[in-house]
Amino acid sequence: MVAAALTGTVVACSPATPSPSPSPSPSTSTSASPNADLTRPGAARKAVNQLVKAADGLPVIKVDLSATQATLSALKDDKVLAWHWQDGVVTSVESDIAYIEQATFKPVDYDLDDLGETFEEAARISGSAHNQQLQIVEYDHGEVVMTVTTRPESMPAFFRADGTPINRLDFGTARGFTEAIADATSGSQRVLAMGWENESGFWADTPGKEDGVITRRTRQARVPAWQSDRKANSHGPTFPPAMVDADVLAQLVRTLPESTGRPGADVSFEIARKHQMALPVITFDVGGQKVVTTLSGTQITDSVGG
Repeated sequence: MVAAALTGTVVACSPATPSPSPSPSPSTSTSASPNADLTRPGAARKAVNQLVKAADGLPVIKVDLSATQATLSALKDDKVLAWHWQDGVVTSVESDIAYIEQATFKPVDYDLDDLGETFEEAARISGSAHNQQLQIVEYDHGEVVMTVTTRPESMPAFFRADGTPINRLDFGTARGFTEAIADATSGSQRVLAMGWENESGFWADTPGKEDGVITRRTRQARVPAWQSDRKANSHGPTFPPAMVDADVLAQLVRTLPESTGRPGADVSFEIARKHQMALPVITFDVGGQKVVTTLSGTQITDSVGG
């Protein structure tokens, strides 16, 4: 699991972005042929299916794919075993992966039908197509994503299981906030609070699995959502995230600096049920000035004691 400790009561932090790892060397070698090109439509899926068959039902913790080679790592008795595919031949290889309770997954659930197309999209996102490698592996707290890395290293490109990219978000747009809200809430029907700050990203707080614990999922602009837990009262008033309008958020983030007489000021906000109100409100910080609005964007600062 790629999470690191924070100080204070928060127990997990933004996961480190993965870097490409070399595939293990097979015990036998074969010469390459035109059929070894895994970027052809259907080729990567076929190779991974062969590796899954070789693993004989063992739980999979990692899949690595380059343009010509594939490796699958699986778990047996808390030890990692690996199989390597090259030029249509599958061999058992030594694994250099340590088992640290990584999440397992089924490769069939991940879109590998056109590796070439995925690599092209990754190159568009990262700006590099050098020595691309796709990894399917746990990203954070049991969440498994597909990641394309390069050598020399560029910013990784991330993909969901269905092959759609996890976009780099522009928080000045409704589209950016729409994706951020969906990723930060992760299907939660009700949240305690949501908020945003340009550098730290968009976050959503929900009651944790244990009483007295709040789980925060954060979606930053360039990486998938990650989560952390902290000890706090988890019984506060909640609201459905569907109530929040991404268009309103984007418009106010863009316009409040000018309308408050603070052009160029940094903007952040928090959405929560406060001031004994039945509905949540948006509390903005605009260069140090507090502005409170309804979810539709109507200013009510004076009414709530701004």
